[in-house]
Amino acid sequence: MAKAITNDGAIVHVDDDVMGIVSEIRDRWPELTVQYLDPDRFPELTDTPYRIVEASSGCVVLGVWQLDRRVIDQLSLRDKSKAELVKLFNKEEELAKKKREAVGAEVRAENRDVLDHVFASPKGTYTFKNREGKKVTVTDG
Repeated sequence: MAKAITNDGAIVHVDDDVMGIVSEIRDRWPELTVQYLDPDRFPELTDTPYRIVEASSGCVVLGVWQLDRRVIDQLSLRDKSKAELVKLFNKEEELAKKKREAVGAEVRAENRDVLDHVFASPKGTYTFKNREGKKVTVTDG
């Protein structure tokens, strides 16, 4: 049995395996903390006795009835899911960027084609329709 100190300064006995899980959570996810709500001390609470919360915001990440290896597995899956979402987001963002670049290249090619025709035209006035379908007139004077 390990000993731990509660928030109010009381010393409590904690099973070694539970203390090992708390230590692993602290080591692997320093932004998370483990909270314990003693059901004997708070009988009116029906929430899970163990809560893993974000230290900075206090948001509950996970609530469990037993603090065992499954908690580590769930937190690992959370990390994996987050990494996969970031990867998917980055892939979608890259596709959108390539699409924007392709549209930009198409617009630049059309504009270059119009300018080539304007400069090649022997007339003093050149008329064309822009992308919106409006008539545009270019004069050399």
